[in-house]
Amino acid sequence: MTKSELLTEIGNALEELQVNFNDFETNKERAGVVLEVLLNTIQKVMEKGDNIYMRGFGSFINKKRAKKMGRNVKAKTSVVIDAHFVPAFKPAKIFTDKIKSSANLKEKLNNEEKDTKK
Repeated sequence: MTKSELLTEIGNALEELQVNFNDFETNKERAGVVLEVLLNTIQKVMEKGDNIYMRGFGSFINKKRAKKMGRNVKAKTSVVIDAHFVPAFKPAKIFTDKIKSSANLKEKLNNEEKDTKK
């Protein structure tokens, strides 16, 4: 699913809920409704097995985990963990580069290094 398809899904969900933004007093309340619908839509799409690709931001993907043997330490027994999927987020290169070059984060890193030297 692409960003435009996700927008369509969110719009449909807002219509189904019959959301009237005039009913909310603040922008924070309006944003809260949109955020809840966005998160629910992402969950529903990924639950169906689809991935979401947002250019310039990243991808929400279902990662397959292979069947493996686990260990119950308390009972000292082996347990079979079946193959399953887990949700994952892979940031886009542009997004990663912005974080790496962030002046605020570089300053924070420098401050932490100074604190550890004391």
